[in-house]
Amino acid sequence: MFYRFQRPCRTIVAFITGFLFLILFFLAVIFLHIFHFISLFNPWIYYATSALNLLLTIKLIFYFGTYRVSSMFNLSIETRQLTLCMRIFPFVKMVKSMKGDTRASAVRFYKDFVKAASIAADRYPVGTKFCTKTWLLNSSILTRLSRKGFEVTPISLSKPRRFLIAVTARLAQGNWDLWKKIKEAQFYKVSWTKNELKSIKRYQ
Repeated sequence: MFYRFQRPCRTIVAFITGFLFLILFFLAVIFLHIFHFISLFNPWIYYATSALNLLLTIKLIFYFGTYRVSSMFNLSIETRQLTLCMRIFPFVKMVKSMKGDTRASAVRFYKDFVKAASIAADRYPVGTKFCTKTWLLNSSILTRLSRKGFEVTPISLSKPRRFLIAVTARLAQGNWDLWKKIKEAQFYKVSWTKNELKSIKRYQ
């Protein structure tokens, strides 16, 4: 079930979980030392404890401030705006299930995106703005979206995020063929409200 946001955004959660990370780290080390399981000077204990706490921190960051709205999309708050974000592993699983059929994968992805956008729009007042970030836009798609009232803004994307997208493509396709395109691609932020969403084909 999808509910309106009542959790803090990821930035706040990052600070909270970072603080918890430090507390858990020192508590774990002190506890193990008191019961003579470890020596405080064993560096591997610090590495293992840090790794476990880091995984917990990442899990908390992605749990708070994120809602699942469809099989392949989450809705989260990024820079104070409701943003549809692709769920990596469901996307990879979907592409593999299509056995390399690019067109079928694109159609399935499009339908799931429209479904996610529709569900999110139905849960918020009319006029609420949503957005997503993508590089899979050519001139004809840009023109079509602009005519239908969508705001399309060129943005710059950091190298780590581009690399994460490339890794996703690698997992889905089994090769690095898209890596060069992703490194050089122009990314866009596409914004819309419920009114603009009505102008595109809804999920059937």
